[in-house]
Amino acid sequence: MKKRMKWLLWVMTVIALAAVYVYNAARPLQAELLVVQPRDIEKKFVETGTLSAVWEKDLFSAAAGRVTLLTVKEGDTVAAGETLLRLDTREIEYQIAQLKGQLHSILGQEKQAFSGPRAAQVAQQQLALKQAEQQLNSAQAEYGRTETLFAAGAVSKSVLEEAGRAVTQLELIHAQQVQALKLLQEESGPPAGTAEHFAGLTASLQAQLALLEYQRRNAVLTAPAAGTVAALHVKEGAMVTPGTPLLSLFRPGKYELELFVLPQDIRKVKTGLPVEVSFRDEQNGNSMSGTVTGVAPTAVEKLSALGVLEQRVKVTVAVSGEVAGLRPGFAMDVTFVTQREEGQLAVPKTALFRLDGESAVWVVRNGRAGIQPVQKGLETDDDAVIISGLAEGERVILNPRLEGLKEGVRIVEP
Repeated sequence: MKKRMKWLLWVMTVIALAAVYVYNAARPLQAELLVVQPRDIEKKFVETGTLSAVWEKDLFSAAAGRVTLLTVKEGDTVAAGETLLRLDTREIEYQIAQLKGQLHSILGQEKQAFSGPRAAQVAQQQLALKQAEQQLNSAQAEYGRTETLFAAGAVSKSVLEEAGRAVTQLELIHAQQVQALKLLQEESGPPAGTAEHFAGLTASLQAQLALLEYQRRNAVLTAPAAGTVAALHVKEGAMVTPGTPLLSLFRPGKYELELFVLPQDIRKVKTGLPVEVSFRDEQNGNSMSGTVTGVAPTAVEKLSALGVLEQRVKVTVAVSGEVAGLRPGFAMDVTFVTQREEGQLAVPKTALFRLDGESAVWVVRNGRAGIQPVQKGLETDDDAVIISGLAEGERVILNPRLEGLKEGVRIVEP
């Protein structure tokens, strides 16, 4: 009796296990499905650029002196011709008076050129040479300071170039004074060409006077056009020399982005290509349109965010749309659409898998799963266009690695 009961229990256990197996085998799978429908597919990439105003102007000092008046601050809106800054011109006035005196003296000495020594002329020219040396030393010191600021990224290359031009200008004036002194020292008598000699001295002094007159006229800095003060580089009371950067202006309303694109992406970026420009703050996003206005002819090396040195090509993008809230220096994302196909059947790339060296997807037909080989077309970061193997309205299983998924298994349908 006991043996018979054990046998019966064993048979019932086997039947129960078989029933469970059959139930599990027949139970439909829960799977996330995609109904394939025609849609537009875009191949794109995103780069970040720095915003700047289309019209920007750096203003420099044309004279040496102390800043006695500064009428604006950063962010102020100025009109064309409005006074921005004024320099103390007393030193220039003294120099002008001195040169006029020298010129008057030379004109008198020219009348006496053939009588008596010219010691007074030599002393006078030595004084002019010393003055030229002082101006040149000041300009060279300012260039050194500007070069240090440029290396630190504090001033632009145009500021450095302006300081260099000031040094070159004063070097020429100094060379003129040296030559004039040499001529005086070498002449012991009234040789032939004395008239030309005095003509040269007169021309040299007149050139110096013209330079000082130019500096005096430009000691009052005015706005060359209407704009907004972007940055002030000096304060009231500061001493400046020719070429010193004073302030920067920009005109709001028209902006452009400068960004750098990888060589593998730049091939499809052309002038005139429309792009999407976006700026995201802490609360909401702001999307604008843009147009590529320039592509550099050469690549440069740039350091990536990961510290990797990469080759990049500079691209300039004009920004349009609602730009009132923008400011120069903002970092903005630019989306480039390099290829677009409309009305295509596409699936997520994660739904694809390889089968016998070909691409395939799992589809649901008549409530059961099956493998469908497909041929891919355009691929983006997330999706792939299916050019053959699928029809509109077919249902694709999004997870090809779903546990229990095999051909013929029933799928729960919505």
